[in-house]
Amino acid sequence: MMLSVLAGMLAGAGARGQQAANRQPAADAKSEENEEVVVLKEFSVRDTSGGSRPATETLGAMRTSTRLVESPITVSVLTPEFMQSFALTQEHQQASFVAGGNMVSEWQSGAAAVSLRGFGSNYYRNGFSRWGYNATVNVERIEYVKGPAAATFGRSSPGGLVNYITKRARRRPAAEFYVSFGGYGYNNFEGSYTGPLDKDLYFRADAGYNDRGGYQDWFYQRTHTLSTSFTKVLGPNTSLMFDVEYKLQSLNRGTPGLIPAWTNGTFVSPVTGQPVAGTVTGGRITRLAKFNARGPDDKTRRKITTFDSRFEHRFNRVLSLRVNGQVYFGTYDSWSYGLYIPSYRMSDATLHGRRPLHEDHETASFSGQADLLAVFNTGPVAHKLLLTMDGRHESGPQPDWEMPDEVYEALPDSVRNLSVERPDWSSFDHSLLTKKVRDDETITKDLGFLLSERAALLRGRVLLYASLRNDNFRADFENKLNPSQSGGLRRSVFNHTLGGVAHIIPGRFIFFANRSTSFTPSSTLDRGTGELQEPLTSKGIEAGFRGEIMPASATDGWRGLYWAASIYRIDRKAPQSNPYYSIDGGLEAGIPQYINSAVERVDGIELELFGTISRHTTVSVAYTRLHPYVKNYPDDRAREGMPLRYMPDTTLAATTRYRFTDGLLKGVLLGAAMRYTEEFFAYYGTAGSQVTGTDTIGGNLRLNYGPADRIEEIRPAVTLFDVFAEYQFKTGKYTHIVGINLNNALNATYYGHNGNPGNEREILIRWRLKF
Repeated sequence: MMLSVLAGMLAGAGARGQQAANRQPAADAKSEENEEVVVLKEFSVRDTSGGSRPATETLGAMRTSTRLVESPITVSVLTPEFMQSFALTQEHQQASFVAGGNMVSEWQSGAAAVSLRGFGSNYYRNGFSRWGYNATVNVERIEYVKGPAAATFGRSSPGGLVNYITKRARRRPAAEFYVSFGGYGYNNFEGSYTGPLDKDLYFRADAGYNDRGGYQDWFYQRTHTLSTSFTKVLGPNTSLMFDVEYKLQSLNRGTPGLIPAWTNGTFVSPVTGQPVAGTVTGGRITRLAKFNARGPDDKTRRKITTFDSRFEHRFNRVLSLRVNGQVYFGTYDSWSYGLYIPSYRMSDATLHGRRPLHEDHETASFSGQADLLAVFNTGPVAHKLLLTMDGRHESGPQPDWEMPDEVYEALPDSVRNLSVERPDWSSFDHSLLTKKVRDDETITKDLGFLLSERAALLRGRVLLYASLRNDNFRADFENKLNPSQSGGLRRSVFNHTLGGVAHIIPGRFIFFANRSTSFTPSSTLDRGTGELQEPLTSKGIEAGFRGEIMPASATDGWRGLYWAASIYRIDRKAPQSNPYYSIDGGLEAGIPQYINSAVERVDGIELELFGTISRHTTVSVAYTRLHPYVKNYPDDRAREGMPLRYMPDTTLAATTRYRFTDGLLKGVLLGAAMRYTEEFFAYYGTAGSQVTGTDTIGGNLRLNYGPADRIEEIRPAVTLFDVFAEYQFKTGKYTHIVGINLNNALNATYYGHNGNPGNEREILIRWRLKF
């Protein structure tokens, strides 16, 4: 189940916990023969596909297989069974059930950015940095590694990272098919097969297709996924793995009711009551929430191809080696009526100045890493010493094209200036987009070295961690249309992690703490110095307790009820504009355009409660309370103390599931989930931001700081309820699971951070076949 991770963590703390960790039903013991092909346990996590077993280990916390009870860093894991029960196929849906995560981020654009502890997170796949857009057909588990963690992974967001661990080949043949259908034209098809190909050679293949519409007109999102994996066991201490994944995503992103600029008219601010003439920025028209200003001709395609290889070898009882390599290609191709949404002209209710745009962006990266692990004792102290070297080279040209002015002016007026009441959705000739308006390329190189030590004292009751990492980072930005705006950056960055775990009462009361730092590269050019902007740096501290409320059962093997609580503080050093820089004279004078001295701070509290409270019932609760604000902003003192955008102060997720194990309803599983997000600050706008100030969203405007025209848009609080029912039965060797999900059961109205409305009540029917 979701967040079952700490159940496994506590299970290893004492004798009683260890017995509970080792107890499994007889069916699970038999299924051990069908486990993933694992040779070196140092670099592999325990399989969680059995459904009844919680996750007990993580790869993300310390880069090697680490018992979660031994991790000083907070890691949450979503298992396949939990995601399947609640039909969690989108990144923002999954993160909303994790403490520190929330459902503010949106999938509407096809590029949802998961938020962790108030900051956007990085995506990883099997430990390698990559774009998001992860399908679930080949995902074995999702690990949320929270807080700054650059000493482990190099570049990282201060909120944490999301590491998708993919499925591996198994020793015995097995197949699985899955289909589901639902509202908004949703349909999903998945298929998987795994088994041996030859002696000590194992194979896995997964294929998936996901198609769904959305709340607004013309929107669609279709994803095709193909992946295959081979594992060759070269000996009792050596293995070789290779896998490839191909993903194609096609979508119409839509722009429902979002108008960033209003022109031609005198506007009266709904907050201040004062008239403002001319143009104001920001705006929503709720009656046009389903209106897609891009129209049906908006087409975006993303292609992602990933090649992974891994070699593992144990030299002796002390030394083990893992060598990983990845080649990654990603393309982004888009045809639309402008990346920029045109202004809304109030005088005649038109979107003024729609201009066709073509984007054709590419990304290629080559990554490699080598981990040398030494496990040994010095007297009563047990050590795990890790030495890592890794490198990454990434490049990506980003050209954009528009129509030449004379061609654009020849378009019908009804196309260039779209009437909201009577839209003209005429297509355009793609071959006429020949005017290159952007031609940039960024090349980044990173060579990193990591030394990490874990020392276990007092027979494992106290564990101390220390990691030091150095990244030699290089970035070059080339503006081919305006070479004067090209530049580069060379930096050597050190980051660290310090932490500890103490089993105060083994299995019942555990203390943990950590301090860590991170950096995030920037691709923004400082036009004053001619160099790329300095990397963003972050630091964080965290301390907390984990414990057991209900002891594990000694008779039937089901686990008990557990809790975890932590407090943390994260500071991010963010750029601010230099008030003494001028575009006209800044470059010649060598005055920097940006000053990296503004500090954004998040103070947070997280609480998790979860486990199995009877043979039939599992529960989980994930609570987060944040205080996100601007700590220091020298150029605009009025911002200090103001809330950060997109960060709700309070989020809460709770689930319960009840399984019938006998009687007429044997095989039935019922479940319910609740998610709450408190209101949060979304945007600054001038004058009024939202024009009417009387509709659903417009009623949430506030004037909080600065001049009279600085107004905040506040997204309202929302509570969503989801329920499901499924029935599992067998016909011969085939296992069937049929289910129905009712999402947003009470049909609540809610909005994402940029104002996109969420889906209304939705029914999903699903069937899974295993053999």
